[in-house]
Amino acid sequence: MKTVKFFRSRERSFNFFKAFLRENFDLPRHEVAEKHFSAYCEAILSQNHKFNLTSLKTAEEIYEVLFLDSLIPFTLLPGFNAGEHVIDVGSGAGIPGLVLALVFPETQFCLLDATRKKCQFVEGLVRDFGLKNVKVHLGRAEDAGHDKAMRESFDFGIARSLAQLNVLLEFVIPFVRTGGYCYAYKGKVSELEITRGEGALMELQGKIEEQRGYTLPFSGKERMIVTVKKTARCPDKYPRRAGIPKKRPL
Repeated sequence: MKTVKFFRSRERSFNFFKAFLRENFDLPRHEVAEKHFSAYCEAILSQNHKFNLTSLKTAEEIYEVLFLDSLIPFTLLPGFNAGEHVIDVGSGAGIPGLVLALVFPETQFCLLDATRKKCQFVEGLVRDFGLKNVKVHLGRAEDAGHDKAMRESFDFGIARSLAQLNVLLEFVIPFVRTGGYCYAYKGKVSELEITRGEGALMELQGKIEEQRGYTLPFSGKERMIVTVKKTARCPDKYPRRAGIPKKRPL
């Protein structure tokens, strides 16, 4: 995406975002999605002090760093299909899962986070927007990954800025069915981090298929989406108990 001047104007940033949506996503009712995104932005700004959602302070940052960063990868990758199931691990304020749910209304999303306040914030938005394709689940990935109702039951697992790639994959891969995919949102990724991720996948049963770089349009920050295919069932011992994946990464 071409870099443009950082607007420092809520209206101009929102207009840029609306144009981006209309150019890249075939939504049944664009005006409804635009209304929801505007309300989403306002909710983050007005309730951040209560729910501790983000360090971002302005609408311009929210549209770029949260909304556009969630969506730009799906101008490069195939989107989700009707009836597919996606889990967002470490969803926080609903990023990227709730953003994607607004753009892919026929896809089912499960938003997993371990912080009750953040789950309550997202549940409020889901009710306000009348969304039928989103469920919010309170829990740690290390525990939920062993829940029989959730383990290896999703077509896609997504996570944004959750951890180093090898740790992120231990959190996400157990939720994904064999043949499904994990999309890992990252900043700049070193060769060492990719190598460690590949090493973890030897245990978790997957392979890195693609790395796609992109640039955020206002700040020019470089980002990357890493696509991982799950190739076989994940061993039952993964994910390991709470705290261990970060303390002793694969």
